[in-house]
Amino acid sequence: MSRRLRSLVVVAGLVSLGLVGCTGDEPAPEKVPAPEPSPTATGPAGLRVGIVLPPAAGDGDPQAAQLDAAMRPLQDGLPGEVTQLRSVRADGREFVGDLARLLIDRGTELVCLVGDDVMRLANPLASRHPERTFCVVPGVSSELPDNVRVVDVRFEELGRVVGAAAAAAAGDGPVALVVAPDRLGAQRFRDGVREGLAGTPLLEWLPQSADAAATAVSDVVDAEAEVLILDVGWQPGGLLQTAEEAGLVLLAPRAALGGNRLQDATVVAWTVRWELALGPMVARFVDEAVEAVDAVGLAEDVFVFTAGDRGDAAVLERAIASAARVTAERPPRPSPTADPDDGGEPGDEAAD
Repeated sequence: MSRRLRSLVVVAGLVSLGLVGCTGDEPAPEKVPAPEPSPTATGPAGLRVGIVLPPAAGDGDPQAAQLDAAMRPLQDGLPGEVTQLRSVRADGREFVGDLARLLIDRGTELVCLVGDDVMRLANPLASRHPERTFCVVPGVSSELPDNVRVVDVRFEELGRVVGAAAAAAAGDGPVALVVAPDRLGAQRFRDGVREGLAGTPLLEWLPQSADAAATAVSDVVDAEAEVLILDVGWQPGGLLQTAEEAGLVLLAPRAALGGNRLQDATVVAWTVRWELALGPMVARFVDEAVEAVDAVGLAEDVFVFTAGDRGDAAVLERAIASAARVTAERPPRPSPTADPDDGGEPGDEAAD
């Protein structure tokens, strides 16, 4: 017997007992009037938002730390109609869709997917669940279902600033770039770094494991590079420490630099404020009148830069201004040509 059926039987029994125990002399209970309806509409209430985060590469992953840090300001800035915001992190790329479906099954009205390859999941889910709303960050709008929204992040702007600061620190020597392909916007970041370097020689490594990342940093030291740009998720603090001990100056996410521990060797540290990409999606879900945001970047203060002891604040300011000017002068980034409904796993990026 189901739980609901058992409850009905118990209630029926209690009612029967109550009727048997009543005497005809007792007055009938006073009738309680039904509550008056609210004179004014209060709008949607009790809305729930779920955010599926990409898997972390390991302990100390700066990308995971930045995304986790974004959840607090998102919670603090929730519209009053939203009573729950929950973030979940997939253990692997293959589980992202499972988590999204779990949120749907639990009645989540807005499901956001964070990742470079999640559009292929969002569109089929949106077709199967037209009563739900989905968002993708980062992404580019292109013939989307009515219940899918996207916000892009201009990672090439981040790369231009980092590249220009690295070039200023390198002088006549080469700049080494070690970036994992699982970093959000990795290819666009690399393209931006090349632009910012403006002809300064670049040595690139694209490690796909912790061992490969350690080997890459060892190769950087052997190549006698003097400047290292590093963004990986496998114990980046230890890799940066190795590079610093070998005499390299560093550019990396702030979360990887361990606070001020490597300040003496740092040119620039950066942070991505993911709440500024996700927040507008939540606000517009509640109120359609909220202005739509197609992309965020330097103009929206999504990237926060800090000059280290080996950096130059004036050079950094000029690099930020130059990167923003390039974006203003160029047409918007074209939509991807790949079919977003393709269910296959995207291939790993290869080194040039």
